[in-house]
Amino acid sequence: MENKHEISIAKHVKPKLAVDEQIAHLKDKGVRFELCSEDEARCILESESYWFKIAAYRALYDKHAEGQHEGKYINLDFAYLVDLATIDKQLRRTLLPMTLDVEHYAISAVEREISERSDEDGYSIVRDYWNDLTDAERGYRSAEIGRLRDDFYCGALIRKYQDDMPAWVFMELLTFGAFINFYKYCAMRWGDEEMRQSHYVLRSVKSARNAYAHSSCIVSNFRREDGRYRTNVKVMHALEDAGVSRTARAKRMRNTALQQIATLMFAYSHFVTGDEDRRHTKDALAVLAQRIVEHKDYYEANNAIVSAFGFLEKTFDIL
Repeated sequence: MENKHEISIAKHVKPKLAVDEQIAHLKDKGVRFELCSEDEARCILESESYWFKIAAYRALYDKHAEGQHEGKYINLDFAYLVDLATIDKQLRRTLLPMTLDVEHYAISAVEREISERSDEDGYSIVRDYWNDLTDAERGYRSAEIGRLRDDFYCGALIRKYQDDMPAWVFMELLTFGAFINFYKYCAMRWGDEEMRQSHYVLRSVKSARNAYAHSSCIVSNFRREDGRYRTNVKVMHALEDAGVSRTARAKRMRNTALQQIATLMFAYSHFVTGDEDRRHTKDALAVLAQRIVEHKDYYEANNAIVSAFGFLEKTFDIL
């Protein structure tokens, strides 16, 4: 009889590697250790980062297609990978707070609209929203909020308003995704076409926020062209105003990571009205722009990186 606790032995596609084996593997693939020595690389892999994160940026480099170096990376030093990882980390740390600002100001805009509309009392819109959901959607939303019943920060709100909840409390309890769904409902309820279009922009911001919050590699995906979603026309106009050519717009918007960043810049300029928040963000983007070009000599021979970084800096001008 087969032991259910027995560990099966399989030949894995990518077996695990110890740090020295990771370095040896990179060398075998043509990665140099000139600007960053093997000892320095070992220290980085042991205490500052990890193999999967650092190695991800190899995707930005081509390999020799033939000859004695076939299959090896072209002009790639380990220092380049470390620098790209550092830029990526600073990029996420700069953009994540921007997504939080967009969420905050979007909620504020809905709350303000409800407060100013004479045909809204703040309570009926929540009841009508619940009634508009399918049984499955209602159950899912109820479960989301129900999980917060014992939450230190939100539990008291649920217990106090569970029988008759106003919109300003309801929105405090929603996830970003659930709020976007409510935002769309409000747009349809009020016949606001601009708001309905903005809902698609917020969906992109939510996807970006999830990636940044979970430390997903962003820069390593700058070469991919998937064209998963069409770019909002107002985002395209904002890129045009920022000096991005039609050819560059068409090409870069086929990359989801760059498309989300451009959309976030537009969303920020559209939703965030606070002078102090905008000033702080512009300062942070200026620091990021300086960091991107700190070692620009590393990438002079890599057009994919140079052009992607150039486009990225252009998106900052949307603000």
